[in-house]
Parts: sequence; structure tokens; C-alpha cells
Amino acid sequence: MNRILIFGGTTEGRLLAERLAERGVRSLVSVASEYGSEVMPESPLIEVRIGRLTPEKMQGLYTREHPLAVVDATHPYADVVTENIRGSLRSSGQIPYFRLLRAETEEENKNCRHFRSSKECAAALAEMDGKIFLTTGSKELPVFCENPRVRERITARVLPSEEAIHACVSAGLRRPQIIAMQGPFSEEMDFVMLRDLGASILVMKDSGRAGGSGGKLRAAARAGAACLVIDRPTEHADGRSFDDVLEALLQLTGTHGVCKGQAHDVSALTVTLAGVGMGDPGTMTAEVREAIDDADCLFGAERMIRPFAPGIKSYPYYLARDILPVLRTLPGGSHAVILFSGDTGFFSGAGKMKHALAQLKGARVTVLPGISSVSALAARTGTSWQDAAILSTHGVPAEEWVPQVRDAAAHRGKTFCITSGASDLRKIGRVLEMLPHVHILAGFSMGTKQERIVSFSAKEAENADIPGLCTVLIRNPEPEEKILTPGRSDAAFLRGKVPMTKEEVRALTLCRLALTETSVLFDIGSGTGSIAVEAAALSPGIRVFAVERNPEGVDLIRKNAERFGTENVTVVEGEAPEALAGLPAPTHAFIGGTGGKLQEILSELRKMNPSVRIVMNAVSLETVAEIRRIFQDLPVRDESVSLIAVSRAEKLGRYHLMKAQNPVFLVSFRFADQ
Repeated sequence: MNRILIFGGTTEGRLLAERLAERGVRSLVSVASEYGSEVMPESPLIEVRIGRLTPEKMQGLYTREHPLAVVDATHPYADVVTENIRGSLRSSGQIPYFRLLRAETEEENKNCRHFRSSKECAAALAEMDGKIFLTTGSKELPVFCENPRVRERITARVLPSEEAIHACVSAGLRRPQIIAMQGPFSEEMDFVMLRDLGASILVMKDSGRAGGSGGKLRAAARAGAACLVIDRPTEHADGRSFDDVLEALLQLTGTHGVCKGQAHDVSALTVTLAGVGMGDPGTMTAEVREAIDDADCLFGAERMIRPFAPGIKSYPYYLARDILPVLRTLPGGSHAVILFSGDTGFFSGAGKMKHALAQLKGARVTVLPGISSVSALAARTGTSWQDAAILSTHGVPAEEWVPQVRDAAAHRGKTFCITSGASDLRKIGRVLEMLPHVHILAGFSMGTKQERIVSFSAKEAENADIPGLCTVLIRNPEPEEKILTPGRSDAAFLRGKVPMTKEEVRALTLCRLALTETSVLFDIGSGTGSIAVEAAALSPGIRVFAVERNPEGVDLIRKNAERFGTENVTVVEGEAPEALAGLPAPTHAFIGGTGGKLQEILSELRKMNPSVRIVMNAVSLETVAEIRRIFQDLPVRDESVSLIAVSRAEKLGRYHLMKAQNPVFLVSFRFADQ
């Protein structure tokens, strides 16, 4: 049987070769690099050839191989390669040709801008400030690096190949500006990279679902970063979907009868999402075991499917983008089981998978629970967990979970944490060192023969070095009651000689800000950090950037943030608006001090996020007059101006008299839509 010739070492090319091999169809896959060959599956029906081909070499390949069909599964932006393939086929007879398109990305980021080319995108970057996370690959780096002002702000993520790294260096990037990694990349990893790089701009191509575009968009939205998206070339719009190409090839090779209806008719398909518990077969429920025994194929991380692989067709896939194409080719009446660690309803990917499976119209989806390490540790220690705080540090950046652990442990009698291992346990010990009454129980390798439960004080946990995943129970016999509102007394803050927003005004200011659990707040002219600390204490999900130019104030902000355990406060030493460069786009901004640069600060905030909510305090009439002028110069909406007059009782002999504080104007607004 003649082979199908597939161009491209992409996810789609790999999946197409796999699906054809499952039906006994041979394919020859042409990839440009060693990296492209590494992602291809091993099969006697799949041959991989490495090397870039000119149109003439392509024609020679057709003459030697006489392929039944040619499939262009190259990257959506490889327009030159696509044109070469099409051109080579014009003089090679009537070989059927298919352009395989990636599924479009259906998500969007409100901070997105779209461009027709890299050149247009690079021109836009020259007009923007902030660090740039470039994820478009190495081929067009010279376009982005031509402008020195853009080049010095770029960190580029490229493939870990000598060719890609050489391209980075040739374009003028320094080694610290290069991240050489092999994908796929999760939303969480993209978010962590944006955050750790301090990047406020993400540059990407619309590479579709398989290229991870949706995850990048969501990560940028979480990080408050602007997205610059280079759209797909329009000349590729005549391509066909994965299912359509597979169906056509099966008909062409005469194997369509074997798969008739399989690429589209999944009405008789049963998919079970099963929690396998803690890893040991003894902790697996009987119904999960029964589902596996009844399965025609299994999906999951390799360590989970390994015990069953000898007897059941298994795929080491755990992402929907890899699993769905396989499910669409299964025979009618098949039963597929997708395995998840722990419990399917407890910090599990089962929820997203169930949502993705909705694309398989008519398929019957069942979810089976598993035994989680938390319920096991609770049982082992005789502890109820229905009234406990339950957190996960596994795969979560420390900046996000550290405040949650401290908050939950201080204000709840019991806190369970699912961790990544001893490194997280050591961080928990450091976080809780200020709580001397806290007692920590760590369950290592729960549910296996190596299970151990070890008792620690916070200090002892700092030095823990026991291998394996662990689940932690934090007991606090003397929990504090958490204050749910702003309004900490002025006396609670370290102050020195730095001005501070008074507690009554501070409480009203925070109410006017109307923060949410995912807000990014700039506290500009932070002073002692009282606004920053009170805002951060409202929720660990709030990210606060306290901007202060006075060295004494910077020191006080750090001390007050540590005093109240608000690690979600980041101190930015410098003067606004210059100090705002490189920070994520704010959703809210409080302006307590301007250094005479109010107009410039507002212009910069508007540039970073036109919908930012701004609250200001003003004491002098001159500042109020300046605000009024700015209202006339800049388009604003929802403006509100209030005068706060506060008096406090002071004792004078046998009497208490009210002493007036300086009146404060409380101003809030948003910029009007353009």
C-alpha cells in the first residue's frame, strides 16, 4: 500500500499519523528538525524523515514515493512552506492535497490587540512601555529586535535547539533574555513566567488550541498583561479540520468502512472520568476498578496507566486537546476511561475535562470519585475535615498560597494543605513560625506502602527533608478571630515621621475602591503602607504594589506588611510615573501622593489600563483645583467627590471635647471609554 505523505512535526501531524496507524494506514512524515521528530510516535507504520525540503526536493520525493495523498500539517504561520508544498504539487500530477487547519482559539482577552504581521506588532511595541514576553518563536526575532528600545525589554521563549538559540544571539539578545524550553506549556506556567519576568506585555501568535493560545490568553488576563496577537495568514483559510482530513484519507485508502461514522458519531461512546485515589490499588474504589476492567482504552499520566497498560490499550495523555481526537475515532459502543489522581472533585482536572467533553455530542460521560489524601490523613489522625480550611500548594506559585496558609492557620483551628513535597512543607514552617502554638502533621506518600505520618513544630518543619508528595494538617489550638473589614487603628501601624492616611479616611477610601478578590492595586505615594496593607489583608488574591520614593517610607511599608503578614504587598521604590514601568496593568489605583506629577501619573495609568478605577485623597484646595482641571482635560466618568470631616474625642480635665481633624476630599472616577 502506498503511503500518506504528511508535512509537519506539529501536534496535528502527530495525531493524524497515529490515527492512520491505528487503522493500518502507513504514513511518511517529513519534519524540518530533530525536535519535530521527537514528538512523533514510534510505530512500524510511521516513518519520519528530517530535513528542510525545497520545492524541487519535494517533487523528487513524490516521484520516488508515489504518495496516495499529501497533507500539509505544518504550523499555521509557516506560509512559505505551505506555498512551497502547493507549488511543488502543480507539476506532480493529480496527487490529492489537504491543508490541515488547527482549531481556532475561541477565547479572548479584553486587553488584546491584533496585528496582521510581526512588523506591525513590532512597531506597536516601540510605542509601549514595559517588559515583553515574546512567545512567537525564533524565526522572526530580527523583526522584533531591530529597534534597540524594544530589544532590551524582550525575553524570548524558543525551542531548546542550537538553531533557535543561535537565532536569538544573532538578533542581539543576551543570554538572560532567552528561555529555551520545549512545550506544551500550561496556563499556570505561562502565568508564572509572566509574573516572574515582571512582563506587562505578552506577544503571541494565534496558534489555535493545539498551540496553547487559549492558555496564554487566560494567563495574560490573570497577570494583568496586555496581549499582542499576530493573526493567522488569510491564505490558509481554505484548509480543512482534523476530522474532515482524517475522514477523507480513510475513504481514499479504503479503510473508511472500518471507521465508518467514528470520526463524527460518538453517540454510543461512554467516557468515565475516574479518580484513582492515592496511587496504591488498595485505595482505589471498587467501582473505579470495575470501570477500568470494562474499558476499551485508558488515558492518563503515564504513572497512573502503567499498572493497567499490558492488558488495555493505553494513551499517556491527560490534556483534552490530545484526548478528544482519539475519542472521535473510537468504534461505536466503546468505553474510554480517563484517570485522575486523588478525587475527581477535589483540586482535579476532571472538571475542565468534563467541560471539554461537551464537544462530543451524545457521548455519555460519568464521573467517579476517588479517595483523596486529605480524607486519608483526616482518618489516620482521627480528625474531621468538614469544618477545616483546605488549600493546595501543589503547582501553585508561593506568592499565591503563602498568605492563604498564614491566614487559614491563624484564623482556623484546622487547615489541610495538599503540597508538592518537602520544599512546600519547609515554606509552611517558615510562614507559621510566628504562631508558636501551631502543630503540623505531615502525611508522606499517603495510601502507599511507604506511607509515613510525621509530627513537626513550625520550626522543625523548616528543616524537613523527607522525599515524596505530602499532605499537611495544621492544628492551631488558639486560633484568632479574623477581622473581615478595614479599620485597623492608626496605633497598629509603625509610622515614624512619614504621613499616614487616618483610619476613618482609610476605611472609607477602601470602600470607595471597591476591590475584588483578583484586583491589582497600585498604592501610589504609599507612605507607611497603611492603605496597601489594609487592602492586601482583605483577600490573599489581591495583588498590591506600594509605590514610595521616600527611603524611610519604603522601610516602613516593608515592616508593616511583615507585621500584618500581607505577603501580597510588593514594595516598589521610586517615583511615579517612572516607577510604574514593568508592573502589571492595574485594575485599581489609589493616589495618596504625587510629587507634583498628578497629570503624568494619570496619563500613565490610563495608558496601562483605560478602565482602571482611581481613588484619590486631597487635603489642600490647590490639589482639589488641579483635580478639577484634570477632569476637564481628560475624559472621565463615574466621578464622585466627597468631603470627609472627622472629629475625635479628647479628654480635657473631667470633660471630653471633640477635636476636628483636617477635612479630606475623597475623589473617585474611571476614564471614559474612547
